[in-house]
Amino acid sequence: MHTDAAEIPQEMPTLNPRDQFKQDFTDARIAHWNSLSDTRSFLGRAYEKLNFRAFSQIVPEGASVLEIGCGHGDLLAHLKPARALGIDFSEVRLREARNRHPDMEFIQADGHALPDVEGEFDYIIVSDFINGAFDVQEVLQQIRKISNYRTRVLITFRSHFWSLPIKLARKLNLADDSLDD
Repeated sequence: MHTDAAEIPQEMPTLNPRDQFKQDFTDARIAHWNSLSDTRSFLGRAYEKLNFRAFSQIVPEGASVLEIGCGHGDLLAHLKPARALGIDFSEVRLREARNRHPDMEFIQADGHALPDVEGEFDYIIVSDFINGAFDVQEVLQQIRKISNYRTRVLITFRSHFWSLPIKLARKLNLADDSLDD
């Protein structure tokens, strides 16, 4: 009896323990970000405004900007870049970004494995992504691949100093889970 190769079930390659843990971690992060509602708490909106203001002081309008972990793309749009590229691993967030900012380009990818992108960027923004990265060094190596000597990499992250105030704000219904890492 002859069996076509297409009929034989293909086994998935077995991952080593680190890669399996990384895949499970990434899947959990995607599920977390996909599950969050689009509504932001009072503190979430205030933080977003501070972020907008801070980045606007650094990134001039008309620059070319790539944002890793762009979410809805609102920060990227606020900066009014001549060229904008947003990268995020959440298809749910990217769908919303494309609806809100149809004139901008968005790619679904993980910061640990950035796609090849054409051209150079004046600024690469990594805002509040590092805290949730599985391997920060790997992310920085990916950024290095798409940077040149003129590229400015702007990284922000939440300090654990804020954990207690955020817990208090949640008890007072001033913050929600969108402030989680």
